[in-house]
Amino acid sequence: MRNHEVRDPLPSLARLGAFLRSRRLLLAPEHAGVKATRKRRTPGLRREEVAALAGISLDWYTRIEVGTGAVPSVQTLVAIARALQLGDLDTRYLFEIAGLPIPQQQRAATETVSLAALEHAIMNTRDTAGVMYDLYGSPLCWNAAADGLFRWSTYPDAFSRNMIVAGLNSSYYRDFFGKDFITVARNVVGMFRRAYTTTDAPPLAHRVYEFAKTQPIFQEMWSEHSVADEYTLPGPMLRYVPEVGELCLDYTDVVPLHDPKVIVRFIAPHDAPTIAKLAKLVKLGRPGRLSDPAN
Repeated sequence: MRNHEVRDPLPSLARLGAFLRSRRLLLAPEHAGVKATRKRRTPGLRREEVAALAGISLDWYTRIEVGTGAVPSVQTLVAIARALQLGDLDTRYLFEIAGLPIPQQQRAATETVSLAALEHAIMNTRDTAGVMYDLYGSPLCWNAAADGLFRWSTYPDAFSRNMIVAGLNSSYYRDFFGKDFITVARNVVGMFRRAYTTTDAPPLAHRVYEFAKTQPIFQEMWSEHSVADEYTLPGPMLRYVPEVGELCLDYTDVVPLHDPKVIVRFIAPHDAPTIAKLAKLVKLGRPGRLSDPAN
């Protein structure tokens, strides 16, 4: 694996340009309705082709991509997103980088949920693993079943329990996620990128970033400019815990409308054998919170 140098966090305009360039180079000319020629030396579209598809001048698009122009308008970004055929998630991230309001159709629909009620549900559920994360991958509270799966009570502090830090340091998580490890890792890094590059990150997130940028797998994924949504595929997913063997689990995530800075995840057993195995893990786990004195 190549040892890419991690250069983020960039200034917002440079970050915007780098993201647009990465997506421009990924879009094949034939998919954009542009006739390809043999003289092309680089993959993807040329700047002039994106500008033409978006209905803006080449000079203006170039200044946006190289980070020397002003922040584009909402209308301009919508046009560029369409020209680059960005999906819903990439379009929302584009607006987050630019610090512009996300168009209504790009806003994810969520339910209004009480955080206190969710924490109560997490702590008082025994046959389903429950955890509340922040957007930087740090577990904020978890029940015994979740601890049986992820072993957070064995870590000394919040930094060590962060999904990026623990995932990069522990062979347990490679075995736990199995063939899905790289996919999960890329998703976690993508979630972290969205939060870290578009919000006022807390000190713990800065500490995670300073550690993670020295790790080759993080460097490789960070250099891809990939972003991920808060949601996990619903499953069923196969996971492995040495004490009980293979488990078949269903995931579901909730992002509260009034506090989208947290993700609440419930992990339920998919079949009867997994119900029995998760019951054993409940006895091995210990519920906890980030705010607990020991954490």
